[in-house]
Amino acid sequence: MRICPGGRNLLEFSGTAIRFVGLLFLLTSGLELFLAHLNRHGDYAVGQDVHAVIRAASKRRPDVTTVVLGDSVAHQLFRPEAEPSREVLYLSSNQAISMAGQFALLQRAMRNCPHLHRVYLFYTPYSWANNLDQIFTHDYFCGYFHNPSLIWEIWRLKHDTNLLGAHIARMLLPNIMAFNSYINRGQSYFGVPTTVVSAGPQEPMSEVSVYYLQRIRRLCRDQGISLAVFPAPCFGTEAQFATVASAYDARIHLYDPQLFVADHIHLKKAAIDPVRRQVVEEFHLRELR
Repeated sequence: MRICPGGRNLLEFSGTAIRFVGLLFLLTSGLELFLAHLNRHGDYAVGQDVHAVIRAASKRRPDVTTVVLGDSVAHQLFRPEAEPSREVLYLSSNQAISMAGQFALLQRAMRNCPHLHRVYLFYTPYSWANNLDQIFTHDYFCGYFHNPSLIWEIWRLKHDTNLLGAHIARMLLPNIMAFNSYINRGQSYFGVPTTVVSAGPQEPMSEVSVYYLQRIRRLCRDQGISLAVFPAPCFGTEAQFATVASAYDARIHLYDPQLFVADHIHLKKAAIDPVRRQVVEEFHLRELR
């Protein structure tokens, strides 16, 4: 059978394209596996604190009865490397993972802590505003929480094509994308000036926070696990936090502004230990001493 010149060219082009795609796939897969090995300890990733708590939540821990979740202020007070006993697991990281990330962390911890019966979540009033629309979202949330069911759930909740694209890319090439962000971090959002929080209109409660707080409460209830949501230390006015006050299982205690650094969110180093003792006493958290 004779093949016309146009058909021959098409076959040659198709063969070349297939070889190119195959080679690209092999190179990409090899690079992904190499970077996964290189980055197994999170040394070459943005959001190393998130990497650390995911690793901690992924280990089988039959002795753990209490899990502590929370944002970066909670991380200051209850650092994962300073767990008080084998029965308590600290998984505090930062607010950039959003309440969706807190939910995903809790799910993972529940699978590996068969005797878990108590969960504490510490969250500053400002953190509830995270609607997966922040400058850190792609690296801190999509980069670490990207199983297909969660991607689909976030899409149904947000219908955000940009977020969906980042989520899928992070699922398919997690280590390549993470390493790319790592080597370019000085030229991206790490050069953005710190935003100073000031008292003003009421702090908002995002749809993501509302949805996943409900999911966390329902998950704990279904598993017979006690959940307490506490306000992390902050300062401001009661009126400023009125919108989010109902999310907590305790009143919002307002602290002296002098205890906080210039961003008006995080505690000064000298204030961390005394404020932790105060929080433990205020909420009667003897197991966290």
